[in-house]
Amino acid sequence: MSTTRAFPDVDARRHWDADAAFFAARRAESVTFEIGGADVADVALEYAEALGFLDRAFHENLIDHGPSEELKLFCLVSRICG
Repeated sequence: MSTTRAFPDVDARRHWDADAAFFAARRAESVTFEIGGADVADVALEYAEALGFLDRAFHENLIDHGPSEELKLFCLVSRICG
């Protein structure tokens, strides 16, 4: 008896339009700050950008490599880095 699960090979991007509508209906008024995100998973960043959660996305592997110059600058300008 096998205990391995098999998941269908689907592209979750098909849900993005519905997700975008859901969150847009709940979005508060505009604010004056910029939100950036860094992740090794490019599809996670694409999703966050597509739904308007991020203003800037940085596809980076911060475990194996240091941040790019672009990410460092974003952090400094945003005053989130020490």
